[in-house]
Amino acid sequence: WTLTGEFQVGTPDGNGGDPGNPNPTEAHSGNNSLGTDLTGLGAFPYNYEPGLSEGNAYTATTQSLDLHYYKNLNFFFWRYLNIEVWDRASIDISDDDGASWHPLWESTAYINDFNWVQQKLSIPQQYWRSGQVRLRFRLGPTDGVENYSGWNIDDVYLTGEYISKDVGVSEWI
Repeated sequence: WTLTGEFQVGTPDGNGGDPGNPNPTEAHSGNNSLGTDLTGLGAFPYNYEPGLSEGNAYTATTQSLDLHYYKNLNFFFWRYLNIEVWDRASIDISDDDGASWHPLWESTAYINDFNWVQQKLSIPQQYWRSGQVRLRFRLGPTDGVENYSGWNIDDVYLTGEYISKDVGVSEWI
């Protein structure tokens, strides 16, 4: 992962969440998870900061994924997300190695998870068979009040149907 802002990999310890729910007391599996402000960074320890703009939103981005020979893609992860309605959490996709981003999912309401919840996002067909796919979790923009504990993410994986390299190009384009 490439992390910006207050995204971290670490052991969640149940802090934050005033208002909203705190971070989980443990990872979904193993010891560590990916989350926002797991160690008490910034002026609002264990919660995301107010006033994040589009330009300084926190991001956690995958390396470039070569999915040239895959179709029917699904993105799975476990989340423990707490965010208020005026702030934005999102998941974006790029098929040009991060030069441009397109939304897969965006929060539109209060989300107050109090346990780990598995999520599945179907990847639109336009991103199948690309050699430079990146996915990212994003937090921001945020307003100036009610900063929640934000993202906690674990057990992330991508599935797809393999297309044999022996298939002629004209057969699968």
